[in-house]
Amino acid sequence: MAEELLRAIEQVRDRAARYRQELETSEALTRYALIDPILRALGWPLDDPSVVRPEYGAGQGKADYCLFDAGGKPAVLIGAKTLGPKLPPIAQAAVVSYAWHLNQRGNRVAHICITNGLVWELYELGDFRRPLHAVGLGKGTPAEAAVAILRALWRPLLAGEPASSPPPAVPPTRPSSSSPTATEIPLSEFRPVARSRPPAALVLPDGTEVPLRAWKDLLVKIARALVRVGTLSPQRCPVRLLGAQRRYLVHTEPVHPSGQ
Repeated sequence: MAEELLRAIEQVRDRAARYRQELETSEALTRYALIDPILRALGWPLDDPSVVRPEYGAGQGKADYCLFDAGGKPAVLIGAKTLGPKLPPIAQAAVVSYAWHLNQRGNRVAHICITNGLVWELYELGDFRRPLHAVGLGKGTPAEAAVAILRALWRPLLAGEPASSPPPAVPPTRPSSSSPTATEIPLSEFRPVARSRPPAALVLPDGTEVPLRAWKDLLVKIARALVRVGTLSPQRCPVRLLGAQRRYLVHTEPVHPSGQ
């Protein structure tokens, strides 16, 4: 399965680059060329209506895909978009109203997803402040993208089915000889230079790329990411600035040890 997913990601990247103009104007082509291959590689058989149903009726409209759990109930509704630079705000997506309609009819849908084939965002219904997973298949290596999308939409995780095997180990990919010099540096190896400009962006473990405008943004974005995954909690605060006695790096209140 890992090899199939890697091939699908590489194929999607190639198609997105080669046919971008056509994909930006056709949702049907985006689904066929970009979205369907990824769903198949994640274990969702598109030819099995007990698992996946396209154009799933909900109220006055239809969700582009409905993924079913092991009990035959809707687990995820997916809204497809044409390929573009970014996805629309989730609150404006029609798939949200479809999910609420199903819930009112007693078919509770736990998750909704919007995607343009390259960018995938998975949300918990009722909490649209930030996605549970935001995956950019065009970011990083294919192996990194594969790990991120597996965490978000691997069928055994969402369908409540016992997996016949643990999540597939994704082999690392090596950059080709034509690849540009690597510019991504792990935080553990990052050594800022005095009076230099901040990095252009921070890449989170899930593949999300966060732009940085100032050095302080690096600390703020890292802290927010740690809070989101539960690593940083109020119980672990305050965090004192290394080597400083009168300043906190992170605290639940805007007050330093000095009282300022």
